[in-house]
Amino acid sequence: EHEARAVAAQLVDVLGFLHAQSVAFRDLKPENILLESRASDVDIKLIDLGFACECKKPRCSYLSKSQSPERF
Repeated sequence: EHEARAVAAQLVDVLGFLHAQSVAFRDLKPENILLESRASDVDIKLIDLGFACECKKPRCSYLSKSQSPERF
């Protein structure tokens, strides 16, 4: 439980950093969260920013043109 809490906290920090840089990650899934080393079970790296987008407007849509709101 302690390790899961630490990983979740790091993930929130990374997503907060990206948000502060006006970047929406858009592809958050377990396959895109890597453990940084074998020595630590809590240090992570977030990979695959292929679906990330830069959000220049204060309130922009994170949906791509191929994703309609009806799908969600």
